[in-house]
Amino acid sequence: MIIDAGVDDYKNLVEVHFGSQTAYDVAINDLQSDIYSVSVVDYVPQEDVGLSPGEGVTTSSTGGATFSVACRVRRSEPGGGYTYGFLTCAHAFSGNSNVYKNTGSGTNTLLGICYSFNQHYSGNADVAFIQTNSSVTAYNTVYTTTTTLTSSYPTSYGIGTVVYKKGYGMSMVESGTVQCNNYSVTINNVQFTDLVKAGYYRAGGDSGGIVYTAPSSGYASPAGIHKGGVTTTSEHYGFFTKMYNALAALQSGPLTYSPY
Repeated sequence: MIIDAGVDDYKNLVEVHFGSQTAYDVAINDLQSDIYSVSVVDYVPQEDVGLSPGEGVTTSSTGGATFSVACRVRRSEPGGGYTYGFLTCAHAFSGNSNVYKNTGSGTNTLLGICYSFNQHYSGNADVAFIQTNSSVTAYNTVYTTTTTLTSSYPTSYGIGTVVYKKGYGMSMVESGTVQCNNYSVTINNVQFTDLVKAGYYRAGGDSGGIVYTAPSSGYASPAGIHKGGVTTTSEHYGFFTKMYNALAALQSGPLTYSPY
């Protein structure tokens, strides 16, 4: 199999790279000329894909986005170093699942994987960690905005505090004030506690999106992960998992998670 090929104008020859020695041996007799540079390589070309807080993703290799991502985080490893990824909502998954970005080509681009042990769906958190591939560039600027997220997050959510939400479901950034900072809700027979209820508009697809503090000089703190809410002709609000609860829910022994 040819991995890549093309004219190298600088070297004035045609480069042909094969993915295996077997493929090279089959074709080399037809490429015996000084105009060719033929070799076996062990790399695989990859698309460079960027992912931003509040952007839409899916578990399907085809089709459009169905939920959103919150913010980039890294997991510390016992031997040193980090594993990088994004936070989202656990209710988007059922066991291990690949995660894709719709890049407009009909076939979605693989972003990474969300393992079941990196999902928490109960109590004070609805959170999951998507472990992204090395080819994915993780941005900390909220999608479609100029607001950059910091690595610090709130430890309190005062009544009347303004928060902002960005997800795939609503095309615009929505904002509202905190109405309750210890909200409880039961969904699909699972009870959740210590959520934050805020008066912003939401829609299907916003789940997993980022909720952040009011921007100041272009910067804001990741406040939490949008979970759900109500939008009717008479009332609207959303509720979200607090960031510190989400990070604590994922922690396992010495493995810690933190925005960066």
